[in-house]
Amino acid sequence: MRPQLGTTRRAIWRSWPVLCSHHKLPTSPHSAQKVAMATASLPPAEKRNKKKNDTVIVISGPTGAGKSRLTLEVAKRLGGEIISADSVQVYRGLDIGSAKPSATEMSLVPHHLIDILDTTDDYSAGSFFRDARRATEDVLDRGRVPVVAGGTGLYLRWYMYGKPDVPQSSMDTTSAVYSELLSFQERGQWEEAVELLAQAGDPKALDLSVNNWKRWSRRLEIISPRIELYRAIDLRCEEMLVDTGGLLSEASWLLDIGLHPHINSTTRAIGYKQAMEYLLHCRQNGGESTPQEFLQFLAKFQSTSRNFAKRQLTWFRNERIYQWVDASQPFEPAVQFICNAYHDRDARAVPESLEMKRESCMHKTQDLKTYRSVNRVFCGDDSCSHILDWIRRTQRK
Repeated sequence: MRPQLGTTRRAIWRSWPVLCSHHKLPTSPHSAQKVAMATASLPPAEKRNKKKNDTVIVISGPTGAGKSRLTLEVAKRLGGEIISADSVQVYRGLDIGSAKPSATEMSLVPHHLIDILDTTDDYSAGSFFRDARRATEDVLDRGRVPVVAGGTGLYLRWYMYGKPDVPQSSMDTTSAVYSELLSFQERGQWEEAVELLAQAGDPKALDLSVNNWKRWSRRLEIISPRIELYRAIDLRCEEMLVDTGGLLSEASWLLDIGLHPHINSTTRAIGYKQAMEYLLHCRQNGGESTPQEFLQFLAKFQSTSRNFAKRQLTWFRNERIYQWVDASQPFEPAVQFICNAYHDRDARAVPESLEMKRESCMHKTQDLKTYRSVNRVFCGDDSCSHILDWIRRTQRK
């Protein structure tokens, strides 16, 4: 079983490299030096403190892969602040289903974009783009290290590349763009060249290979081999339900305040949608549920979560800029690798001890095709009796 990390290099904004990606976040949709976006306000590079390290670390990957522990440790060591890139952690009261950091963890390192909305509010990639950019600039301006962490791929893509609202280029514009590109190449300005291509709407600009020019950095994502990841997800789903004050209690509260499954961002979230549907069924039956019905709900929750993780893996793998790094090795080397890369932008080579060969998981293909969930908490009718008792007491609506 070999969990993985992934890294690549590009820059974020002109003076704001990201420890995870080849790209720079833009400040103006009209700047030939920036990837198009609409709502950032970071000053030009020459107006910022050139002595300040404006590196941003991005840690991402599928649900259940272990991002939280790594993110917290990296932020603690670098004097950082964590900016959540999770579409559910923004909501107050949704703690268990979103695997929100505990009060203790949040007391160790400042967190942003957690508990900022009511459950009746909608949230989008555009909203995250605006809020995360503002939070990042605030952290940088106070001399701290922004650590952006989460598994919502669309949020992270917008965060790093800018909003996908660049108009199609005309032939005249394209000709002018590539003429300017040639001058960048002659001057060795690789970053500007990549950004100019992206500004012109070239879909391959963001996939360009790493070069040895200045202002490049690295993106980090955590990934796990499917079998191990699926087992971890299945157990995580069980653990969210084993306590009657957990996910089911939060889903019951959402129903009590008048929400219904799949009507807004909150009630479409994986876990909450399935739990709300199950509790509605229980309420319609006078607060009764059989063990089989509960286990069917659990199986649906687990299956939906695994499918989501699979889509996350596909999303990140389609980002050709990633390198894959083995995270099954001891925790400390992975943390040290990130910290070293933060301090030394040229230290982009993944240590051999952490390198992950994609072929190493090929032999598990057949196992994936025949994968079956095996519960470790709810192993029979008696194991869920306390949950059914809670349902009888609370769901007679």
